[in-house]
Amino acid sequence: MIKRDRPFGSEPGVLQSDSATNEQKRASDYYAKEPCGFPAFDAFRVYRDVEVKKALRTIFEKKCAYCESKFVNQGVQVEHFRPKGGVQLTRDPASTIGYWWLASEWTNLLPACSDCNTVTKHFLPDGSVKKLGKGNYFPLLPGQGCAPSRGFLHLEVPLLVDPTYDDPRRYLEFSVATAHCLAAMQPTTSVYSHPYWQRSCEHAKQQILGGQLFRYAFWICGFVMWKVVRCGGNRFWRGHGHGSAMVPYTPKGVGVG
Repeated sequence: MIKRDRPFGSEPGVLQSDSATNEQKRASDYYAKEPCGFPAFDAFRVYRDVEVKKALRTIFEKKCAYCESKFVNQGVQVEHFRPKGGVQLTRDPASTIGYWWLASEWTNLLPACSDCNTVTKHFLPDGSVKKLGKGNYFPLLPGQGCAPSRGFLHLEVPLLVDPTYDDPRRYLEFSVATAHCLAAMQPTTSVYSHPYWQRSCEHAKQQILGGQLFRYAFWICGFVMWKVVRCGGNRFWRGHGHGSAMVPYTPKGVGVG
């Protein structure tokens, strides 16, 4: 996996066509009647248009976005980084509604081979057979849930690498196993250094610098100062229940002069 950039203006026109708009409208109407999201809306077609596949092949040089294998014996599959049908936050069966509203979103589409895009049996070097492949798997930072709309995407911290947004070299290191000559990928950084996490922290910092929290802090400090001055510096006010009158309070061990 290597970093790929989407050139400005590379979005296929079909993704902004009336067909895409109508498709999203039908999906919206469907999920309005099926709020649980199951079974998923299965009439998405625009995202796999030949124009989209051609644009993705050009950007990724006819290679899978995940494993970098060339599309020689198999055609390109258009993969949704954020699954459109349903989401598996763990490897358990999908139980969360998918990002159907990103089904024809250009920045959510990647080219993938069938082995990476679908869950299928893989023969491993040790002779074992295991089901692997992305499918609807989309893990997030523990404790997080899927964003319900575009306005909440910046709060998500995906634990998968998007090669058009992240630089895989920050998270993966490549080595060749002498016994089998396989490329092994190991995570090199904490999830807390993930760009999505950093972007969430930046958003929080902007809120602080924007004065939201400072205004509250200023108000609280002003209230405390007023209490100290009102009580003469040595005594504090203590309330007795909600709506009760305030009476002077003298700390233990301090005499009243």
